Amino acid sequence: MSTKEKPLVSVGIPTYNRVDWLKGAIDSVLNQNYSNIDIVVCDNASTDGTEKFMQEYCAKYENIKYL
Repeated sequence: MSTKEKPLVSVGIPTYNRVDWLKGAIDSVLNQNYSNIDIVVCDNASTDGTEKFMQEYCAKYENIKYL
């Protein structure tokens, strides 16, 4: 089954000052064997470097969105 035939699955990850845990959560989703996945990370104004970390991930993966 091609990606176009598979339904899109969106995974929402809320976060606040948990940059250390965020990498594991995102990597867990990325490592799934289902390929048609979007990841939406919703940040509540973290002050621990989450924004910089997410800029790097968003540049690397087009299916990750950061709000």
